[in-house]
Amino acid sequence: MTKRKKDIIIANPMYDVVFKTLMMADKDFARYFVETIIGEAIVDIDFAPHEYTYQRKIDTHNQIKEIKVVRLDFVTTIRTKGGEEKKVLIEIQQSYKPLDVLRFRSYLGQQYILRDIKAKEKKDIQDVQALPIIAIYLLGFEMPANPHIAVKIDRAGVNILNGGKVAIKDPLMETLTHDAYFIQVSRITEEMYEKWEEGSELMKLLSLFEQNCFVDGKYFKRYPYIQNLKTNKILEKMVKTLERIAADPYIRRVMEEQEFDELEVNLLNNTIVQQGNTIVQQGNTIVQQGNTIVQQGNTIVKVSAERDNALAELIKLKQKYGLN
Repeated sequence: MTKRKKDIIIANPMYDVVFKTLMMADKDFARYFVETIIGEAIVDIDFAPHEYTYQRKIDTHNQIKEIKVVRLDFVTTIRTKGGEEKKVLIEIQQSYKPLDVLRFRSYLGQQYILRDIKAKEKKDIQDVQALPIIAIYLLGFEMPANPHIAVKIDRAGVNILNGGKVAIKDPLMETLTHDAYFIQVSRITEEMYEKWEEGSELMKLLSLFEQNCFVDGKYFKRYPYIQNLKTNKILEKMVKTLERIAADPYIRRVMEEQEFDELEVNLLNNTIVQQGNTIVQQGNTIVQQGNTIVQQGNTIVKVSAERDNALAELIKLKQKYGLN
């Protein structure tokens, strides 16, 4: 790897506001990002950002906490390796927490009812159609059963009568199933970049998301590979944009608010779990007390039965010997 000259400070793109700002800054950024991950040429791409607000109850006072999460949708025209062009919906989501799997499922459910945005804008009803979905997940946590940094889960059609492979060409099959790409950014390490020139384009793109070299919490980090980007102008431009984003005080404030919201929710979850554990412990204590009462009752019944038997024997003896 080329000798390092100077590191620059960039904003961490694993924060929603940073990633959204980066993708909106230049259409070519979104094109390069999607092309590099899915390995298909992007002929056209339209950005359709969404902010999703989900509500969470605070158990203590029955309050409502709203948290906004950004998901990015792109309506794209892809040129496949076979030369075919087709429109698909690219859904990009990212998260630091594995619990967001429920959020991922909720988003996908909404995406299945979306139609071609361009056709809607033109009000050309004949051209409005459901779009196939490609999902990209940027994960800030590790999946224990998956040691790989980047994995594609694709659709494989199989004729279940004879086991033969079936090409998924029918629009119904395409729109009711989807390919998915999983990127575990927490598994990206500096050692991957010791021989930068030998790395793939995807590996170089993922250098933006490497979760190391932090200089201020997890908000900002040093990017030590800038001198290697002279032949990759689009990636160099993305790094420079992240450098400008890092200098924006508004972005910093939004990042802090996002982290504060997540910390607050985590504290609430921990409080609810602790309260649940306390209730379980109290329940166990009540059960133990109940068992003790039952044991004491059984003892009383046994003693009472033995007393009754003794009295009965005494009465028999009195009657037998004519005692008063």
